Amino acid sequence: MGTASMNPMATRSRPLPTRRLDLTQVVSVMVVVATVAFGVWLIVSPLRMPPRIDLTINNATPFDVIVEAGAPDGEGRVMIGTAERGREVRFEDKVDLGVEWEFSFRYGGVDGGVLQVSRSELETSGWRITVPLYVGDALAEGGLGPAA
Repeated sequence: MGTASMNPMATRSRPLPTRRLDLTQVVSVMVVVATVAFGVWLIVSPLRMPPRIDLTINNATPFDVIVEAGAPDGEGRVMIGTAERGREVRFEDKVDLGVEWEFSFRYGGVDGGVLQVSRSELETSGWRITVPLYVGDALAEGGLGPAA
């Protein structure tokens, strides 16, 4: 039995043809990639926004009350709005602040106190709260007269 010998010419591979991209092609590819990335961002961005809710506040006190809300640790407070005296006011498109909410009430530079409510309590109540009567008491003790 003989051994097979390899012919060096038979094992040589042909070089692959090279193709150079010109500047127009490179720019076109970059524009397509940027456009696709922007489209993905447009689709995904709204998905990352925190949930929004509509909140109704019943204010039976004789004072207009400025209402803010945030986490009980005091971080990230947001303005809800002014709950007019003797009225039920609906505040639309507010950010859902999470599992625990702390509402703070004030008017005319006077602190009216806070109310802590869980998200489950808010959901059960249909996203409604009532300004506690102690808020009106605190505002009156702070020297405020009823809103005109």
